[in-house]
Amino acid sequence: MKCVDPCPGTCGVNAECSVINHNPQCYCTPGYTGNALILCRKIEPIVVEAPKEKPYVPSPCGPYSTCRSQGQRPVCSCISGYYGSPPMCKPECIINSECTLYKTCQNQKCVDPCPGICGINALCRVVNHSPICSCPQSFEGDPFIRCLPEIKPPVAIRGHV
Repeated sequence: MKCVDPCPGTCGVNAECSVINHNPQCYCTPGYTGNALILCRKIEPIVVEAPKEKPYVPSPCGPYSTCRSQGQRPVCSCISGYYGSPPMCKPECIINSECTLYKTCQNQKCVDPCPGICGINALCRVVNHSPICSCPQSFEGDPFIRCLPEIKPPVAIRGHV
């Protein structure tokens, strides 16, 4: 039997593939995020403008933050959905390694990558941020399409003579 690279055609757009324990593992290329099995989108920086009444240019608050005036002083806070304290506000994740091994980074959030990935009756488990589909015990088929109960041939019973 000849060894075959399992990567070609496995990963989505703007994704790369590496082989770990003979299984293809897809991940978004640096600067991209999303479901590496389908599509990785370029991470666009979020530009936050300072309030009109007293602009601070450049903003002392840093990325992913808002700046407002309180008297003669700027007051900084992280925008909704971002964590930390200015100037170190950041999204929940940018790359998969910022999530637990059982989640993947999609739209800057750590989420379960399984919903909607596997076929009918298939099981999904997450290994190193990637969903792995398989048919349950006593089922067979393509786990990405459908798993059906195994059909076993009838057992012949010997008669008594």
